[in-house]
Amino acid sequence: MRQLLTEREAAEFLDLQPATLRHWRVQERGPLYYRIGGAIRYHRTDLEDFLRDCRGGEGLGL
Repeated sequence: MRQLLTEREAAEFLDLQPATLRHWRVQERGPLYYRIGGAIRYHRTDLEDFLRDCRGGEGLGL
């Protein structure tokens, strides 16, 4: 299983639109990401940690 996901794959994993992840990056919110060259990548475990941190209704405070 690949550990680094594209923005589209990460959005699908989180059941979000890719634009939401882009918006969060601009606001310095959301899951950790990596910029490799010009590409944005998300590590699967970072996405899982992000979901775990959002548990209980805290979310991002949006």
